[in-house]
Amino acid sequence: MSEIKGRGILVIALLLAVGGIGLGGYSTIQVVTGGLQGPPGADGVDGTDGQDAPGYYCSTGSELQNAIDTIGSGTGRIFITDDITLNATIDVDGGGNYNIQGAGAFTVDCGGDRQAFYITDAGSCILRDFKINASLLTTDQEIIHITEGNNNSVYIQNIQILGDNEGIGVGIYIQSENVWIQNCYIFGLRDGINSIGGYAHISENTIEYCSFIAIWIIPNGHNGIIESNYLYYNYIGIAVESDDNIVANNLIYNTGRQGISVAWANRNVITGNIIAYDYVASLSDNTGIVLISADYNTISNNGIFYFTNPDTGTGYGMYLSGSLNNENIITGNNLQGNEVNTITGSIGDNIIVDNNEG
Repeated sequence: MSEIKGRGILVIALLLAVGGIGLGGYSTIQVVTGGLQGPPGADGVDGTDGQDAPGYYCSTGSELQNAIDTIGSGTGRIFITDDITLNATIDVDGGGNYNIQGAGAFTVDCGGDRQAFYITDAGSCILRDFKINASLLTTDQEIIHITEGNNNSVYIQNIQILGDNEGIGVGIYIQSENVWIQNCYIFGLRDGINSIGGYAHISENTIEYCSFIAIWIIPNGHNGIIESNYLYYNYIGIAVESDDNIVANNLIYNTGRQGISVAWANRNVITGNIIAYDYVASLSDNTGIVLISADYNTISNNGIFYFTNPDTGTGYGMYLSGSLNNENIITGNNLQGNEVNTITGSIGDNIIVDNNEG
């Protein structure tokens, strides 16, 4: 996995060097998280160290579920001490503060066509430092499903979710506010992360080889922050279909269709992203950034490189589709080496200034 990630970064660095553009040419922005609470403490409660919280050591799925049920509405730490194959989905639904963690090497196997974790009622919940094997999915199960009813904090960190590269399943599904997804690795599913809630902070994750969308902000998934993720070889990198999100400083390489899509969505900020394509044949058009019937968005300081297509499609740096793109501000973007470098499509009354269309 590290070899794939390293190869993607190396290829992008070479492409930018050939174009005379270094990574240092793109300054990161400061992202303000607004109403998001910081990551929970070690016991699942913000600001406490959890040293007095009870500890539960689990080597089977039933032990893991029993530990959650025993903690109930209280506070506890749960340690995964061996590889686990599930016979049933783990339900996190007792209203307590749960810290569920492994040591990095242990795997929770879905054990067939099922979800691994279903989080619906928690004062706070942490999943940290273990792997989830989802290679036996045959339907689009959501491997970690988050619908925390009171919008309490859910924090997913250093989790690996591994499909079988057949394009089945959704890594993490979010229908809740105050969710943090950080430093996770997702491979070989249909979608990496779906967010239909609000205030999701999705950062520093690596998502590869998803057959549809790596990160999808679905309608009602407003006020999210999607920053500093590494997205390789997905059909679509980031799809934004809701309002008031920030998409910043992501590295997107070799998408099958679009690097970033903003569709039927308003007042989003898309800035500081680097999107590169490596001359892969496709029967459809390939585009770095596409706007589809979107209004009042700011698209600024992105680098879009080498979108070309040797097949029947066309490679566009940036394309505006549909007749309802209004008053978007498109400025400071760098389009180099694309088959069509000019920002084109339904230009309308959008403000398009100071872009480098090489």
